[in-house]
Amino acid sequence: MTQGNMKESFSKVIFINNVKAKIFKGIHFFFTIKSFLLAFLNFIYCEEIEVNNEICEDLYKLAHEYSTDELKSDCERFLIKEIKTENVIKHIQFAEKYDAQLLRKACLIFVVQNIDNVFRTQNFRDLETETLLEIYKLKQ
Repeated sequence: MTQGNMKESFSKVIFINNVKAKIFKGIHFFFTIKSFLLAFLNFIYCEEIEVNNEICEDLYKLAHEYSTDELKSDCERFLIKEIKTENVIKHIQFAEKYDAQLLRKACLIFVVQNIDNVFRTQNFRDLETETLLEIYKLKQ
């Protein structure tokens, strides 16, 4: 990106939109970037990724923003493995916001299979009406 005829090669600056400044922290050589951004750049340039709880959602947001489908899938698969009663509603909302269809489907199945426990959670009431109707239809 900083070589060749791309504009970044002339300015030596890479702009990453829709990432809040708070993701940058500390100074090592010139600066240190939050781990999810480093993981994203590592995936882009090296096609290697290690997804974990700390970076997964932010990493997915970047992958969504930059249409990196393989990385989005990796993040979705990770989040699916992490579905629990305590986080399933948050995951549904995240999936709906960022069009993570595999995650959304897995969450809805989880809710149907664990409806009594999920229904008792504080944020169950935060679900959209359409999502509640879909859960009801799946339950039948």
